[in-house]
Amino acid sequence: MKPESVHKILYTPPRGIGDMIFSLPLLHSLREAYPNASIHVPMPRDKDEILKLIGFLKNTPRYLPKPSEDSLANDRWRASVRGDKKEKYRLEKLIYEKYLEGQEFDLALIPKDFTINGIICPEQICEKDLRDAGFPTDGKHMVDRFLGFVDYLKIPKVMNFDLAVDKQKDATLNSGWRLQSDRPYVVLNL
Repeated sequence: MKPESVHKILYTPPRGIGDMIFSLPLLHSLREAYPNASIHVPMPRDKDEILKLIGFLKNTPRYLPKPSEDSLANDRWRASVRGDKKEKYRLEKLIYEKYLEGQEFDLALIPKDFTINGIICPEQICEKDLRDAGFPTDGKHMVDRFLGFVDYLKIPKVMNFDLAVDKQKDATLNSGWRLQSDRPYVVLNL
């Protein structure tokens, strides 16, 4: 796919905030390879802040539902708690189809074994496509698993975990506390 023909990319990562951090090398690689494209990530409303923290991502027009907002999301959550991956992914596919219905993308990357019916997209790539092309996904760290899409697309790999954070400013926590230090520090937000 030629970079100039890609204007809108859909990426459907697992729903955790940590999964978005593990996706950063893939996302930075997409941004470099397709500089004119916007990258859209469907997220629940309560996790939308991660998109702002990354800085160059956009949410899809409709937020994904929380379990309290949609029976499909509730059933998906229950299947996840039971450890029923097959049912969880079946329901996740239905959720994406319901909430992304009719949206248009030039490229969709789906780190699951399904594609999304109902979106208008000439090229959807899922993990089954990666495995079929010789890029294994089992037993890999999430970062490497997501980077399989980079290998599949034959675009340059950008190993970058940068966030849209001004490192020159003092950090302020959500509680209002300020971190002031002239030495490196790590903040753990559990």
